[in-house]
Amino acid sequence: MINWLIEQTIFFTCFAALLCFFRVQLRSVIGASGYYLLWVIIPLQLLFSMLSLTELIPTYITNSTYIVTASKSLISGQKLINNGSDIIFYIWLSGSTLLGSFMLIQHLQFNLKITGLKGKQVEVSGLDINSHPSLSKVIFKVSDAIGTPIVCGFLKPTILLPTSFFELSSEEQKLIVEHELVHLKRGDLYWNTLALSLLCLFWFNPITWFSYRYFRHAQEMACDARVLANKSRESKKVYAEAFLKQSISKPSISNLSLSKNNELLTTLHYGGKQNMKERLSNIKNGINYSWRMVPVAISLLLGSFAFQAIANIQTETAKKPVHPIKFVDPIYPEYAAKNGLEGAVLLDFSIEEDGAVTDVKVIKSDHDGVFDASAILAMQKWVYPKPKQKKRNLRVVLEFALAEEHKPAATK
Repeated sequence: MINWLIEQTIFFTCFAALLCFFRVQLRSVIGASGYYLLWVIIPLQLLFSMLSLTELIPTYITNSTYIVTASKSLISGQKLINNGSDIIFYIWLSGSTLLGSFMLIQHLQFNLKITGLKGKQVEVSGLDINSHPSLSKVIFKVSDAIGTPIVCGFLKPTILLPTSFFELSSEEQKLIVEHELVHLKRGDLYWNTLALSLLCLFWFNPITWFSYRYFRHAQEMACDARVLANKSRESKKVYAEAFLKQSISKPSISNLSLSKNNELLTTLHYGGKQNMKERLSNIKNGINYSWRMVPVAISLLLGSFAFQAIANIQTETAKKPVHPIKFVDPIYPEYAAKNGLEGAVLLDFSIEEDGAVTDVKVIKSDHDGVFDASAILAMQKWVYPKPKQKKRNLRVVLEFALAEEHKPAATK
């Protein structure tokens, strides 16, 4: 799990950084909607890696440890516990669990606050309900506790409207509602849930937090582009004015505010002061080049799959617990036994295609090599299950320990 997480962290960091740092250039090539769609490559890559994970289970483990006693040279196979990896795993799991719990609590608290709000049929002048069949299923609620329209609700799509919404012109109201409907039609709430899952998965990576913010921003800009597609220049101006009005609007009852700074993780909001200049520029000049999206997406997908292929090749050289099918007991050195010496030898070796052990060499040993010769002679006669190809740089620890009856009596 840790190895997979490290590999995917490298990919995620590189790809997310690319999307964040070159967002302006990418939008100029494929438009806001195309740029937003590029973010789907990240979960696709992770899905591909998870599907291939079961097929690429490592074949050998780097370290195993065996115990040799003086009374009877006994080899007891044990998997060497990698304490460092275990600690890292539990730290990651703790952080992921805490963050996920915080998000869930925040979402439940938000739902409790809006439960008491009564639904209201909102008449939006100029909005063709027939062109938005989903509109009849949407619940509208109005509250003094918010400053900008918010979309929420997985099972019951809900659009929360601030009281300031009704101070806007009919054209502004129409465009804002269209924006929220685009969110619902595209299933952005579900995409956000997936993004939050990735945030929990890679919570330790600072790039994850930046990329989540830029992803949400790309989401809003893509909605803007969809609403304004084929709209007149005058409509774009009206839309920009509505955005500014909602962005600077504040809840009339601040102590009942449903969200702090309109940054709830589990909702979608129309306004927001983050990257306001960039979004206004997109509203004014943004256009979509949907046909250009295809080659760019294919190139990036091929790049991500190439990364996964390389990672898989590296994973194949990783190790899983494998013990010899034939082994020779190392002889406990007579000098060590007489002098009550115990120690360990770390050996590096290879496994040939026929399972024979070769290239045995000592990496580290105790007591100036007292146990080296015995360890090497025994290892050279071991036989492992036949690998598909020669395995190199494998390691084993032989621990030489005296049985109780061979240990020298304690001096008083």
